[in-house]
Amino acid sequence: MLSATKTVRELAVELPSATRVFERLGIDYCCGGGQSLEEACSSAKVKVDDVLRALEAEAAPAAAAPVDWTGASMAKLIDHIVATHHAYVKAEVPRLEQLIAKVVSVHGQHHPELKQVQSDFRTLGAELGMHMMKEEQILFPYIAEMEAAVEAGRAIPPCVFGTVRKPVQMMVMELDAAGENLHAMR
Repeated sequence: MLSATKTVRELAVELPSATRVFERLGIDYCCGGGQSLEEACSSAKVKVDDVLRALEAEAAPAAAAPVDWTGASMAKLIDHIVATHHAYVKAEVPRLEQLIAKVVSVHGQHHPELKQVQSDFRTLGAELGMHMMKEEQILFPYIAEMEAAVEAGRAIPPCVFGTVRKPVQMMVMELDAAGENLHAMR
């Protein structure tokens, strides 16, 4: 439940997407997170009602109808993964790196563990970037090529990496490593 009497920190914890609204409007949710939303809005010279509306809009679930991916073509699924999930990661990793850098610069001296979180996150971001690049440039094009060949009644093109299982297994191993990195940060 959104309320102007809640602290900015409480709202950010309850609604993680609120941080984007706060960033856009110049509301400090880190060091100034102990202020009520009303106080923070006054400091940022923005109307509380405008912020509450923006937070509500951010919290509203997307109205898109669910897609049954079990019947979708591989090409359609690949397009969705790249346009939705890869695009999200590519946008969020740099944003989060900046936020981590800010927290480390302000609090790192008293919390040296933050520097390790920063290092782990940089590693995770780089690994995810490489992972997505390999999917987009190697694995996904080959899968789409295989599907197109089958649909056209042509022979499946030769696989330059042996079998398609090899890169898929590599992708799974990379995602497992990313999961371990996330666990270490937790």
